[in-house]
Amino acid sequence: RGNAMAGRRRILLLFVFLAGVAVGAILATTFTIHFLSDVQDSQRHGDEDTKSVCDCPRQDSVTVSATSPPPVSVVATQLTLDQLKSDFTNRGGPIRVQYGARSLAKGSVLVAVMTSEGNIARASSVYSSWAAEASEVILFVGENCCAPSVETQGLPIIKLRGVRDETSVSFEKTAAALKFIEHNHQGTYRWLLKVSDDAYVNMRRMDELLAQFNPLLPQYLGNRRDGPQTAAYCCEGAAGVVLSASVVNSLVPVLGECGSRLNSEGLKEDEVLGRCVMAAVSINCTQLHSSYLEQHNTPSSSSSILPSLKSDPAYRNAVAVYHITKPEDMSLLHWYYQREEHHLLRERMDSVEQQLDALCIQLLIEDCRPRSMVETCSQQSITCSPHVDLPSPPPTSPHTIEDMVSWDFLDKGALYNDRSIYPSHAFRVMEPRKHEMKALNAEVTKEASRQYGKPLRFRKIVGGYTRYSPLVGVEYIMDAVFLDRSALNSAVNLRVRLVRPLAPNYIAQQESSDSSAIVNVIMPVSNVESRFAGFLEMYENVALKNHEPVRLILVTYGEEGVAFVNRVMQPFVARNADFRFTVVKGEGAFTRAQSVHLGMSQLGDADLAFVCDVDMEIKNHFFNRCRRNPVRGKRVFFPEFFKTYNLDFVNRHKEGTPPKDSIIRSYGHWASYSYGMMCIFKSDYLAVGGMKMDIVGWGDEDVEFYERVLGKSLGVIRAPDTGLFHRWHEKECPASLPATQYQHCLSSKAENLADRMELANYIFELQQNRTTMCT
Repeated sequence: RGNAMAGRRRILLLFVFLAGVAVGAILATTFTIHFLSDVQDSQRHGDEDTKSVCDCPRQDSVTVSATSPPPVSVVATQLTLDQLKSDFTNRGGPIRVQYGARSLAKGSVLVAVMTSEGNIARASSVYSSWAAEASEVILFVGENCCAPSVETQGLPIIKLRGVRDETSVSFEKTAAALKFIEHNHQGTYRWLLKVSDDAYVNMRRMDELLAQFNPLLPQYLGNRRDGPQTAAYCCEGAAGVVLSASVVNSLVPVLGECGSRLNSEGLKEDEVLGRCVMAAVSINCTQLHSSYLEQHNTPSSSSSILPSLKSDPAYRNAVAVYHITKPEDMSLLHWYYQREEHHLLRERMDSVEQQLDALCIQLLIEDCRPRSMVETCSQQSITCSPHVDLPSPPPTSPHTIEDMVSWDFLDKGALYNDRSIYPSHAFRVMEPRKHEMKALNAEVTKEASRQYGKPLRFRKIVGGYTRYSPLVGVEYIMDAVFLDRSALNSAVNLRVRLVRPLAPNYIAQQESSDSSAIVNVIMPVSNVESRFAGFLEMYENVALKNHEPVRLILVTYGEEGVAFVNRVMQPFVARNADFRFTVVKGEGAFTRAQSVHLGMSQLGDADLAFVCDVDMEIKNHFFNRCRRNPVRGKRVFFPEFFKTYNLDFVNRHKEGTPPKDSIIRSYGHWASYSYGMMCIFKSDYLAVGGMKMDIVGWGDEDVEFYERVLGKSLGVIRAPDTGLFHRWHEKECPASLPATQYQHCLSSKAENLADRMELANYIFELQQNRTTMCT
């Protein structure tokens, strides 16, 4: 019995083997037949292409007759992807990028853009933005369009013979374009997307929607609307029309007769096309998606589409947005949808990471988290900064104070910002911040080690800046001290800049660690002897005794002013041999704007200036930030100083006085409204246009200059600085000041008197005393 069963198993195995051989032979034969057929087709098309190239003169565009079928020998200009990238990059635009693996494989979607000579800029923006994700793009124009120019260089333009170029869209142009596509691109695409030059198509949504339809069947898709008769439907031409290849094949033979008959009835281009599709394949327009958005703006309109993108969620899932008349709005839409694509990919990546984490725990695998980008780059000895493939918004910059995202200052123990009545926030009471700083210190050490070329050990944070941008992530600029293990733990002071995008990666960015530049302190001086002497005493202790590379430039007015400055400075000069200073005499009445300008006139273009105030108390760690934060030609530093209150109102009911440099609510506040202190290179000061000289007195010139800095697209670091204290003093507000300046002066005087709580208590006590006296 055992031998019989073994025999049956052998017979069964032999049968399975023979069946497998037979199936393999059939598949091999079928594959060979298809392969030989494809080779023959390729040879035939190759022969035709060779003949076309030989018969036709080389040119950037070809012409096709609208009335008769074009010869097969007419071939559209074909550009490889590398050529397209090169051409468009040379024009200063972004490289065309296709995200992810999609069903939009090569040969699936052919985009036909109907345009004209007057709208070439719009067509170019279509070609360089959303249409880049299609397999091929053709721009169709009339016969008399577009002499060769810089504007048309590199664009796949096809001139249609016998077609007028009066408008971008006409049935005459559409018919000629369809004939050209049928005779020159048959079999190379599945879907034809015919669209006007003022439409943006969301190709991700288009991909998802077309996947629901069979391209081998007659398909006429788009934004359906009623035709002249309720029984006929057509797809709205402005929103984009999708035709399957079989529809184009059936439609072309009837275009001549159908178009001539219906054009005489005065129908629109999309209505004529819809009727002709009905005549050719007996189908109406099928609604592709309900979300087609129509914009209403004109090329001369100054309004941008950006506010709508921010406020209207309908754009997110729209398949097309049409009547986009400005190329810059086309670019904004492309940025918007690229960002949406990035968010989707990021969500997928996060989901995969969560699954990996779960598997790590399940399989008991230690340390299987993916390394950070900076760590990976370091171990592979490659540089991954500052070139990071993250979606970026269009090149815009803040132009007003409200547009600017300010930086917060931080040190080892607290965060300082001006958005709260509490000027400091201790890390010890903010648990999430404590964990953030711990992780940040580790990443800072990794990047510092990479920059230094040797392993470093973190010692302490000296200071830094942080801010959150909803388009970038969390940004950090950190000054820290490290220990070099290979050099007997010698101290190394470095600056590291990191970006934490919306993912667990840090990205190193270029940042300067130079702290050797001379800081030229420009300070206007009026006849305030005690305050000026106090400043010089502070300057001596902080700068001169510490041998800081600084120079003091004092601007005063008239002979009396010069004599006053020299007299007060004499004892300081006598005991400090290396005291570098310059006294500049101004003419006429004192103005702060003119004083700053006179001080700048003493500098070379590459010199760094710190515009200061006589009542400012400077800590020595501020000078390094003044050197590192400005970057010539790129960035200006506007520190916020801590403005102290009148000591008569500070802690009136508590014994003793607070520590001199206490950054607490009752002692002072961050002067977020003042922009008078700044560290700036002279060349940048001149590039902005300098101070506005017609602003008299003291006030408003700083705000006006700051807004012009933003308008010049210079980067700005604007953050509270624990190295600057403005000591309280009596303030005079002359009634002769212009009304705006006078009101600002009064507001500043009231703001600097005391904390609101102390003032409220003081007023309450006055009312109580008055009530008691009346009683």
